[in-house]
Amino acid sequence: MALKMGKTAEEISELKAKKMNMLGQGDVTKKYSEWMMKLSPEDLAVDNKSKEALDRLIDSGKDKIVKIELSELSESPRNCYEKPQGEKREELKASLKSIGQINPIFVRPKECVEWYQEEIENSFEILIGHSRVELLKELSEETGITTADAIIVNCDDVQATLLISQSNIQREEVSDIELARAYKNTYEAMKKDKNANLKNVEISTDLSKSQSGTSDRTDEVVARKYGISKNTLRRKMALAYCSNKAVDFYNKKKFNQEQIQSISKLDEGTQDLICKIMWEEKIKMTNATAKNVLKVYEEEKKNPHLIGAFSINIMRDVLRSGQVSEEKEVKEKKRRSQQTNDLWTVSIKKKMMPNDIKSDEEAAMYIEKAISYIAENEVVI
Repeated sequence: MALKMGKTAEEISELKAKKMNMLGQGDVTKKYSEWMMKLSPEDLAVDNKSKEALDRLIDSGKDKIVKIELSELSESPRNCYEKPQGEKREELKASLKSIGQINPIFVRPKECVEWYQEEIENSFEILIGHSRVELLKELSEETGITTADAIIVNCDDVQATLLISQSNIQREEVSDIELARAYKNTYEAMKKDKNANLKNVEISTDLSKSQSGTSDRTDEVVARKYGISKNTLRRKMALAYCSNKAVDFYNKKKFNQEQIQSISKLDEGTQDLICKIMWEEKIKMTNATAKNVLKVYEEEKKNPHLIGAFSINIMRDVLRSGQVSEEKEVKEKKRRSQQTNDLWTVSIKKKMMPNDIKSDEEAAMYIEKAISYIAENEVVI
């Protein structure tokens, strides 16, 4: 396990014991500074190479594993991924009970957290291994295990969001809202961290220069880290700015991705209001209506009478008018379709038409008159 660093198993055991003794001796970032694992750009791949990057990260950190008390671990408030449920959860729990913890979890000291440190209750924030820690705590009384094998990493908030995503994005079923919130977490962390030193991940922000000397937009940088285009990032991230009700409507196919682009720009109260009206009046959202809703919303926000909440009457009128327009369009399409079904489409050689016929419309009128004459005069052909 430790051949890379040229240490014997005995030396590694001594190092572990030394690191264990450092716990509880004050600022862990100072006590662990020489032991904490630093992350490289390759370690933070969040794309189709995520699994390889994670495997490599675990392998390179095997000789840095320490045991940390479960009571010292806090879930990350930036973990937007759902934990395994049902059968998968029970399988993981049974494995931990019978075999034990196979791979280490990844954590960072609370002192490394920059923008939400007050949300971390204990000494360490979990970055990888939320489900395992939860289940180990459940099994603690039964198994007597009170610690988790962990690798402590030295990283900032941006890197933390990438590490959290790396271990989850490779799952078989990752929902749109999980991805959207992951993109948002990284994007907002990077926006807050504009002037910080981000050399370890070789990224730049709106106000800083990259190593190549070019200035990159934050959304472009985040998109590259996730292996997607800037437009895809913007389109998918919009869902993370929607209220829970709006997200529920999206999951139920009542909103599509294009409509979410407009709805996400409304405040959450207005989003909920739209959902309420649509549900009560059985109104169907359309792309045109969503754009009109945003247009009216932005216009109304300029009015001084709009304080705190959007007028339900105005919103109802906008949604109703959109529904009426949709119904009219459906009726018009149906009418045109019926007209098309009532027509014959035939080909006639131009030399058979009089010389003064110059267009398809004139030819159609001529033929229609000819057929009417034949029918009226009962001409037998």
